[in-house]
Amino acid sequence: MEKIATISRRCRILFTILGVAALVCTLGMWLFMSPNLAALLGVSEPVTITPLTKVLGLVITLIPLGIIFYGLRQLIILFKHYERGEIFTLLNALILRKIGFLFYVWIGCQVVYSTLFILVLTFKNPPGQKILQISVGSDSILPFVVGSIIILISWVLVEAQKVSDEHALIP
Repeated sequence: MEKIATISRRCRILFTILGVAALVCTLGMWLFMSPNLAALLGVSEPVTITPLTKVLGLVITLIPLGIIFYGLRQLIILFKHYERGEIFTLLNALILRKIGFLFYVWIGCQVVYSTLFILVLTFKNPPGQKILQISVGSDSILPFVVGSIIILISWVLVEAQKVSDEHALIP
């Protein structure tokens, strides 16, 4: 049990560091956004970068960043429970379920984010060079599968907790 507590503490610290790093990288990306950086991010169309573009881009990027923060927060809570020795609990199963559904939210978010991202980067372009692009691809399959597996595991844990509670009532 001591190993679980130690690894859980390390994971909790790692997820905290990842959250801070994600925020710093996002702020840095928009602070230093340029047409060259946009090209590195996969934008092949010409872009016009203004202070307004940077602010709007940062606001739009807060959508997926918020999902990442929420997921990291759930993981931090989960590993804090593991640190305390609370392993097979209903609360942990419900946290896992939230994380599983978060993968579904991530898929929808990516469609909205990628559309808004290219729109913001090209909205200051001259007429005829503004881009509205909606992309849905096979890269949504993995998050869907992972989310589904996590939801299934959480469901099994909830049912196991019910059985355990029923057995606890039997004298």
